[in-house]
Amino acid sequence: MGPMLVAFMVVLFLAFAAASLCVGVIFAVIALRLTLEKSCPILGLYILGSGLLGAGAAVLFGLLQRWNVVGDAIMAQPLLGYPAWAAIGFGWSTTAAFFVGSLFRKVLRMNGG
Repeated sequence: MGPMLVAFMVVLFLAFAAASLCVGVIFAVIALRLTLEKSCPILGLYILGSGLLGAGAAVLFGLLQRWNVVGDAIMAQPLLGYPAWAAIGFGWSTTAAFFVGSLFRKVLRMNGG
């Protein structure tokens, strides 16, 4: 791959990380509101915990990507690479946890639990 193509892919990756961060912030605010409510604080804690675990897993995944040219270019600047991977992991883990937790809550309510 040429250097311009690698640079372009890194910029796209960082843009995706920024979008993931926005998604993560939205669901983190929802999770904090759920945690502070007395109706279902466990759901909010589940969402936030899942986001933190997802961020850690994504950073480890990013470290494993150093073997390829694009992954090495992303992690060449640790101040950009680690937070970018963490933002992606946090954003999409909180999103998935919110929908899974909400679905589980609805199923429990339908069954009278």
